[in-house]
Amino acid sequence: MSARTPLSPEEQRSALKGAGLLPQYFFHRRSDDRITMKQGLQKLGSTLYRWWMQFARALAYVNTRIILTLVYVLLLAPVALVLRLLGKDHLDRRLGGEGSYWKAREPVDPTLEQSKRQF
Repeated sequence: MSARTPLSPEEQRSALKGAGLLPQYFFHRRSDDRITMKQGLQKLGSTLYRWWMQFARALAYVNTRIILTLVYVLLLAPVALVLRLLGKDHLDRRLGGEGSYWKAREPVDPTLEQSKRQF
């Protein structure tokens, strides 16, 4: 019994051509390479994604503080200052000589229409 000797690349190629397996071998090999490359890119992509999201969180933290500060300084503070200078009290917080914050309310006739609109 003789031992099998490995085939040279030319012999392998001719054997594959003869059986019509060269295209299958070629595409199978390429798919293995794609799978390996895809796994490598996924690892690289997930690392880049984590770094990018950390950077985005930092930017969001800073931008939120800047935007909210600008809204307060440019919108709310001037309106509050003008209302105080004009003596307005939209929340009706002053007692005005009364002993209580309680406001007497006129009784409403209980009708069906009032029952439908309770609030």
